[in-house]
Amino acid sequence: MKSPDDTSLAVLLTCHNRRETTLRSLDTLFSQKNINKFEISVFLVDDGSTDGTAEEVSEQYPEINILEGNGSLYWTGGMRKAMAAALEVGFDFYLWLNDDTVLFSNALRKLIDTFYKKKQEAIGTVVGSLCDPETGEWTYGASVRSSWWHPLRFKPIFSQDIILKADNFWGNVVLIPEVVIQKVGNLDNRLIHGAGDHDYALRTKNAGFQIWVVPDYIGECPRNTIENTWKDSNLSLLERFKKILSVKERPIRNRFYYLKKHGGILFFVIFFSLYVQLLIDHVCTSLFNMESRFSKHPFS
Repeated sequence: MKSPDDTSLAVLLTCHNRRETTLRSLDTLFSQKNINKFEISVFLVDDGSTDGTAEEVSEQYPEINILEGNGSLYWTGGMRKAMAAALEVGFDFYLWLNDDTVLFSNALRKLIDTFYKKKQEAIGTVVGSLCDPETGEWTYGASVRSSWWHPLRFKPIFSQDIILKADNFWGNVVLIPEVVIQKVGNLDNRLIHGAGDHDYALRTKNAGFQIWVVPDYIGECPRNTIENTWKDSNLSLLERFKKILSVKERPIRNRFYYLKKHGGILFFVIFFSLYVQLLIDHVCTSLFNMESRFSKHPFS
């Protein structure tokens, strides 16, 4: 392993039809400070964009390795393709970066420094915490287990001052050393979009590695809105079930596979519980709305 100031880094991204967002993220990546000796190579999977993302990226950053997708890779598939291409070259570190993430100018420096500060204690993957650009509140990063019986129930963690240990992470900004990838491998090819990052985090822990969380925020990323998703109570029950079963949400086959893999002996109960909770939530919300309307207009 090289020194913190002399290291090679593969940055992995995937994108689909959000050109300006992707370019803004790349702008902040290429504006990083205190990384003069870093050897950085970027692998971007353009998953069937029709808005000219690949062409614009190629024009502004011709050094980027652009890989093509047909629109069916989604996040996990796209990141898996990017990682596979980078692994063929070989690097000291591999950085997952969501294309809607805006990095602060010292983000890469802090990620690398955190790895080396904790290297003697335990080799680990390093996660960066992100905040909302408007409110400044935590949005994505890492989490720890929060239930003694539910193996997949986690709560977010964050510290401004100290390096924390985590059990799970979101894949927005994740630094993975080569030694971890040699044992854990690439993202699971049976997962398409969601859960690919969580699966990798759990596999990392199961392989005996630690997950470290960088102190303070290293960038910004707004939380995904619930509007027009399965969590949106304004939609009909049928629409909500169609949303939750879609490929970008909680499709049955992928969810069953993930829970069987990591959910322990209660995985079957956990599998059905989400869909039952959706039904209960919708019924209760509908009854509450009916009661509210009646109390406001009792004779209408």
